[in-house]
Amino acid sequence: MNEQPKIVTIGAFLSGKLVCSITVRDTPREIESAKRCLLNSYPEAKVYRKLPAGEKS
Repeated sequence: MNEQPKIVTIGAFLSGKLVCSITVRDTPREIESAKRCLLNSYPEAKVYRKLPAGEKS
């Protein structure tokens, strides 16, 4: 049985405030693509991966 990748949210923060977020599957390719997309729109932003609720990093 094939396991579905988890869903994660990548967020862009400016001055500690979330300005944009993208939800993608938890694969390195999709996460990198989302980070690039956010940084293209918000070059000054800090980009973080937000864990699904209930998970510890």
